[in-house]
Amino acid sequence: SICSVQVRPSRAGSVNGISGVGHSFLVENVELINLGSRAGEAFGIFIGNFDGSDVARPSHVVIRNCKVHKPWPESSAGFSAITPTGNNVWSGVIEGCYIDLSAAPQAQTGGYAFAGSPHGLVIAHDTAMGCLRGVHVDTPGSYAPKAARNVIISHNRFYDCGEAIGIGAPDDTPFRTDHFENFTIESNDIEIVRGGTGIGLWGSTTAFQVRNNTITKSPAAPLGN
Repeated sequence: SICSVQVRPSRAGSVNGISGVGHSFLVENVELINLGSRAGEAFGIFIGNFDGSDVARPSHVVIRNCKVHKPWPESSAGFSAITPTGNNVWSGVIEGCYIDLSAAPQAQTGGYAFAGSPHGLVIAHDTAMGCLRGVHVDTPGSYAPKAARNVIISHNRFYDCGEAIGIGAPDDTPFRTDHFENFTIESNDIEIVRGGTGIGLWGSTTAFQVRNNTITKSPAAPLGN
């Protein structure tokens, strides 16, 4: 457990928060401020197993009650707030997190709240605001089975994101072998303010259940935290 950590940038390079390589993690009650980068992608919480020699070992990760806000105003490269990724042999949960990237530079349109290529992950009871994508899954994993699968995205709130939940990319071919399968996307509250997409399923998506989500066009003020 890592508690009450704050990140503040220098004026050059990337501004990262917490990076971990291994199989079992608990990260909770972390506050990240001024996430961003001048060169190369920056990550707030970047957790996974990347060792090809023990790829078969399962990974279990819990990221709970974390907050990422006040992105670095001078950032000129991409960034992701929470990134669970690695060998795709996963169980874990991201819950109770609050991501507000609405103050990011206009060129970045907010970055990503949750990004990666997860296997067996639950993303639930989180809030993401002002993001390019709230949940961003568009790349295969580094190791077999090289597919994001068995993922639950439920009971989250997405406010003013370019795409609240995006699986794949618009230019994906439906014949990709590194496809996305067995996702459940349900009971999410999505508010679109400046235009965008609520839920985008692109390319090769198999055995998806999308149900009971609310997508509205709303000028209402965002939920504070």
